[in-house]
Order: sequence, then structure tokens, then C-alpha cells
Amino acid sequence: MVTLVVGCGPIGSSIASQLSSHTSVVLIGPHKSSYCSHNDRGRLSRVADAEGSLKWCSRNKRALQMYGDLEVRSGVKFYYRCGSLFVMEDELLSPVRSGLDRVGTKYETLSNEELRQRFKYLNIPPGRSGVYEPEAGFINPLSLVEANKTILVSNGGRYVDDSVVSFSATKNTVTLTSGEVMEGERIVVACGGYTESVLLSGGLTMGSTHRISKRTVALVPVDVHVGNVGNVGDVGNVGVGGSSEVVDGCLNMPGLKFQLGTEDKEKDKQGTTHDFVEGSCVYVLPPIEYPERECGRAFIKIGGGANEWIDDITNTDELEEFLRGSGDPLVLKILEKQLRMIMAKDISLGEAQAKTCFTCCSLEGDVCVKNFGNVIAVLGCEGKGAGPSLAIGEEVVEAILGIR
Repeated sequence: MVTLVVGCGPIGSSIASQLSSHTSVVLIGPHKSSYCSHNDRGRLSRVADAEGSLKWCSRNKRALQMYGDLEVRSGVKFYYRCGSLFVMEDELLSPVRSGLDRVGTKYETLSNEELRQRFKYLNIPPGRSGVYEPEAGFINPLSLVEANKTILVSNGGRYVDDSVVSFSATKNTVTLTSGEVMEGERIVVACGGYTESVLLSGGLTMGSTHRISKRTVALVPVDVHVGNVGNVGDVGNVGVGGSSEVVDGCLNMPGLKFQLGTEDKEKDKQGTTHDFVEGSCVYVLPPIEYPERECGRAFIKIGGGANEWIDDITNTDELEEFLRGSGDPLVLKILEKQLRMIMAKDISLGEAQAKTCFTCCSLEGDVCVKNFGNVIAVLGCEGKGAGPSLAIGEEVVEAILGIR
């Protein structure tokens, strides 16, 4: 009997592709939907975890080890190595170093002066040090999904480009928007922010285990040309004036986790370390091409800041309206200003464009896999599940098969 996997993002597709080596699988989810968070070209992938979590560092490292094999078997490139750089006060860097040490990953610790000399395209504030992880980089999540789907189909599995409107836990069936009803021995629900609403349609619930945050990120055009989508190493014409050393550095910059300041930052009512770090820092990706926006032009992506929690996590209309829209204009303005503060003045930046997504955070700070018997739900990836999605998929498959 077939296993139905509902949710065609990085995690759902990873579960489906890996499970298809053991049993018959059907993956269900819309292709490149504008209503999903993974509809993007760049997500950071590194071993380091901002909170130093051993679980997250371990799965991050495992995923990086899995990329090469999946790229070769699928013929789809999705990972680009550019390094990772944390720029923070020593207090916040301590757990980052600790996490890397615990999983045996090599990194460099850089002083404030070393940061200034090495990364001349960045404005390094006083009192900041750095941790540089050379083997890190970023993934193109859309390409990763395609790689997973390629493996799924090659293993005899099936992909259905549709959405689930309801399911029956007693009959083991799902109903699609097309009206088709599909039956499976097992149903895996991995729909990110839509997981709870799908579960409720079948009389199940994750309970009060997680929160959903609306996130506005900024894509800021930079006057360089990067050749291929996501390939920062393939540089064409450089259209930036000023120091060539600064420009060349920007083209090959690592993914950043950059502390702007903890002054006047307060933990929200939940008071988690994750909330505090997110509220104090931004993340920045190197120049990446977004052909659906302006073909041939590169964008630097910046996001982060305080969470904007949704009161009703089952309100899919609110989620879809937010994803369809232009995000929070104030947040967009702040992120653009922050990027201009981070980048050297020689880097010519255009006007920021908004991109929206949402993150699902569990109260325990880790992925929640709940077994309802014939239904398994996956939720709570803390906004950092795309990079280690292959490892998360492996964990879920092992749980399904009774390996762990």
C-alpha cells in the first residue's frame, strides 16, 4: 500500500524521496506555489547554529554531507559553497563555537581587526568578533525540491501537483482540490504553517505546541551580474564603481549572521533564546539571481528581526493573504537601512523589494514529529529547516520505519 506525503516543500519532498527507497510513495503539493515559504532562491546552509543546539548542529552537518550524493543521483545542482560568517559580540558567539566544537566542525575565530582586514566590503562595528565556517553555503530550495522529486519518480513514486483540502484519519484518504480522493496506508503531513489546518480537517491537532510568525524579508538589487541562478562563483560583468577589492569581495561574500545590537531588545513573552537572537540579528545571503524578478540581476537577501506572531495558527486565509502581499513596509524599510549599514559604501545597492514567508516555531525549539498511528505530522522547524531538510527527512523516515 502507498504512503501519501502531503507537502511538497524541502522537508516533505525529502521525506518522500528517501521513503520511496523502501515503499510506494505519492507526494502531493502545488508546484512553485506563491503560498509557500520555500518559493525562494537562497537559504543558508551551515553546521553552526546561532543558539548552539547540538541537535540542530548535528542535523545541519548531516545534511551538508548528503547534498553531493543527491546532486549526483538527481542531476540537479542546488548547493553553492560560499562559507558562513557570524559577526557578534563574544557572548553570543560562545554558543556558536560550542556547537561547532561538539560536532567536530572546523572553523576560524576572527578578531575585530581580522574581520575588518579580511571582509573589506562589510562595516564591522566595534566590539564584534567573528566565526567563519569555510565549508558552509546556501541552497536553492526550489532546486532541492526538484532534486527530491527526480529521485522519487526514479524510484517508482508519483508526484501530484495539487493541494489537499481535507483528509480522513479513519479511512486513510485525502481529498484534493480537483475532487480526487486518494487512499494510502499511511499519511505524512509536512505542510509547514498549513499543517495544523490540514490535521484539523481530519479531526486531529498538534495542540498548543507551536507558533507561526509572519516574516518580511528584503531583496536588495546589487549592480553585479552572477551568471547562473545562485552561482556566486560564476561572475560576469561587474557594474560597481569603487575599490575592485571591495567589489570582488562582495561577489564572493559568505552567508552572514550579523548582530546589529542588543540594546533595548527585550525577549518576547515566551522569552526563548531563539527569539532573543532573532530579535538582535539579521541574516544576509550573497548576491543571487532571481530570474522571475529581473533576469540577469543579482539581489542580496536580508531578513531577521523580531517575530510577528499570528494569533490563530489555523487561519490559512491570513497566511495566504500575507504571502500574496508585500509584507510589512516598515520592516522592509528597516531591513534595507540595516543592509546599507552592513555593506561598504562602494557597493551600489538599489531599492529593496519585499518577499514574504512564515516560520513555524515549536515551544521546545526543535522539530516536532507527532505520530497519530496511521498519520504522522511534522512541524516546528524554527525558520531554519530548509538547509537541514534532507537530515530532517531522514529522521522522519527512520521514525516511520521504526529505526529510531
